[in-house]
Formats: sequence, C-alpha cells, structure tokens
Amino acid sequence: MEKEFNRKTKWWLLPLLALFLASCVNPWGTSAPSSSNEGSSAELGSSSASSSPAVATSSSIGVSSSSSSASAYGPSGFMYEKKDGDHLQVFALEMTGTFGDSTLFKYGDWEMLIDAGNPSSSGQVRDFLKEYVTDHELDVLLITHPHSDHFGGLVASGNRAEEGGVLTDAGIDKVDYIVDSGMTNGSQYDDCWIHGVREYWIAHGAQYCTAAQAVKDHLYDAVWKVTSDVSIQWLNTGTYGKKQSNLNNNSVCLNLRAGTYDFPMVGDAQDIEVDGIMNTYSRLLHPFIESGDTVVFKACHHGSGTADSGNSGAFMNYLEPSYGWASSGIIANNGAQEASTPSTQQHPYRNAVRAIAAKTGDENFYWNGTNGTIDMSLSEDFEGFAIGGEGRKYGYGYNIGGVLVSPESERNAPLLSTEWATTGAFIDGGGGSL
Repeated sequence: MEKEFNRKTKWWLLPLLALFLASCVNPWGTSAPSSSNEGSSAELGSSSASSSPAVATSSSIGVSSSSSSASAYGPSGFMYEKKDGDHLQVFALEMTGTFGDSTLFKYGDWEMLIDAGNPSSSGQVRDFLKEYVTDHELDVLLITHPHSDHFGGLVASGNRAEEGGVLTDAGIDKVDYIVDSGMTNGSQYDDCWIHGVREYWIAHGAQYCTAAQAVKDHLYDAVWKVTSDVSIQWLNTGTYGKKQSNLNNNSVCLNLRAGTYDFPMVGDAQDIEVDGIMNTYSRLLHPFIESGDTVVFKACHHGSGTADSGNSGAFMNYLEPSYGWASSGIIANNGAQEASTPSTQQHPYRNAVRAIAAKTGDENFYWNGTNGTIDMSLSEDFEGFAIGGEGRKYGYGYNIGGVLVSPESERNAPLLSTEWATTGAFIDGGGGSL
C-alpha cells in the first residue's frame, strides 16, 4: 500500500514539476544575461561615470520595454525605407601607410562606416563620405577597436576631434548610431575618439552603445533591421568588456546580410574571438549564415598570418567564403626598394591569402593595396554580385625592375594575379603586432 501511494504521488507531481521547470528556463525570454561587467565605467572608456558621455538607454533611443526590437540599444523597427533603384554597395577604401582599415556600406541613402583608417588615410575617408553620403546623414558609425589604424583617419586633416573630425569635413551633419568596443587605449584614443569625435556626435544627437550592450540578453538575435532584406547582426565573441592582452581580440564583430549575401566583418579579430564565434554560433544549431548563402569575407587583421589570427583553415571551413579581400596600405619602403628588404609589417601575408583563397579560389581574392578602393555591389534584387577596383589613387606605388607598376593595369586584378604576388614583400608571417 505504501509503495502504491508513493507511485501515485509522483505522477500527480509531474505536471507541477513541469510548470516549475518551464518558469526556470530562460525567464528573460531571450538568452541569458551577459557578464556583470557590461556597461561598467571601465568598459565605457571612462574612469568615472560623471565624465563619460551619455550611454543610450531604451528610453533615450525611443524603444519601449515592450519593443519588438532584438536589442534594447538599437532601432525598434526598420532603419530605412527602400526606394526604387536602391542596391547595396560596399567600398573597401584604399589605405596609405602601414595597415589601415575603413569600409563604407551604402544602401540607397543608408550608410554605415566601419572604421576610418590610419591618420594618413583621412583624405580618402573624407572624399568618400563627401561623395557617397549625399543626404549628409551617416546612419551607423562603428569603430571596431582602439588602434590608430582604425580610428586615426577621423581627425588627421581638417576639423579637430571636438568639432566632429573628418565627418564634418565631409559635410555630414547627423550621425544616428555609434557603436564601439567600449575599451580604452591611452590618451591618443581617448582624446581623439572617446572625448573627441564620439562625444561631439553624441552631443549632436547620436545614440551610442557598446558592443556588449548591443548583444546583451540577445546572444543569437542581436539584429538591427535596415530593411526587410538588409540587416546587421552583432556577434557575441565573449570578449566584449573584458580587456584582452591584445586589443585586436576586443574587435566588434558583425554580419551584414543582404538578400542571400553575407558580409562578416570582424575587425582585427584573432584566434580568441573567432574561436568564440565558432563555438557560439554553431552552423548546425545557431547559424548567423544561412545554408546556401554567398559569403564575402574581409580578412581578419589585414590578412595577418594564420598562426594566431582569424584567417585559419578552421575559420575558413566554418565560413566557406566565396569572395575575399584584405585591407592595408603599401608601406613606402616596400614599393620604393622593390621589396628587397621588405617590412615584416607589410600585410596581407601570403599564408593568410592562401588559406582564404583555398575557399574563394585565387580569382576571387582582392587587396586594396593593388586594386585601390575595392567596389563591391549587389543588384537591386540581390541576385547579381560584382567586385572590382578603382585603381590606386592615394597610396604608394611599387616598382618591378625599376618601373612603376601601373595602377590602371591592376585595378580589377585579383591579388594572386598581380605583379605584387611575385615580389619579396608578399611574405609568409605570423599575426603581426597591430
């Protein structure tokens, strides 16, 4: 009799147990909250709350707590209303000097600038913004991490940082959203970016959040919708708000999806961050790239070597890119001396290019050092894709046999078919120092 009573009691408790467990699993209705240091003063780039610029909250952005937005720190609906003829254009701006990275995404009158290159590249950043941001409104400004070859082009010419920098030089009078890593890196970055350009545009109405805030409580769905066909998904690498020994591993990472094309943009991410992406966004369980999509990949860290960078065979197997490109300038002495004594900082490295080209094919990997600014575009229906270059206009040229290689001759040439691929400057290498 006692055993029978206990058995019946257990069955009677099962429905209550199920209700209890349901209430305990994911009570936030999203993924579990991020670590407690997100949003701290150290992460926001300030030693005290009183000196830091205002950080966007759901109320300051105009997103209510009941908003359907996938992130409390982003837009509540579509960011842009498509017009006839709108199509996606992507410009990997030509860089001058060492390293350098700046990419402009443009869809109709919607634009996103990811990084602004090094100080010697400020002229082309200004020129491109002036030419392509014709409505004088930059929708998203992202600085991936605090290295000068990613933010230095904001202020090297024209207006000072506290006057809006190169953006105001280009005629921009409004910035809608600003995102960065939330890290600091000494007075140059703090003065130029945190207390300069960023503070200026926040004071003029820009809504600001860190990468950690963009993904908070939204591990798999931190998505900002540009239109029904174009979106930004912020990727949680597990390093946001946690200063790494190398700030490359604090790079803000995202995927811009347009139709069935994906543009994963991971800044200077190295092994720690790309491992975090692969572990978090399983292609089987939680993919941010849909099966059958075409992937257009910007090489991690200017195409640094595969030893400690993200340009590993494992990451390429994960992404399966169809097209690729790298961003960096030609270092002056490499061109002038015909690379007889090449700088070991000259990127991209051969082994990284080979790792990526093993997936894309040699014919589909480009470099803005030889091509000049790389133009990529999708047709209005997102079915057609084109990639090519504008020819070197700002950067150092390079010589073969004492003869300057014509910029026009290589403007549309994949890197591995250029004269550069035969020079001593195209070397294998490790991760690089910046």
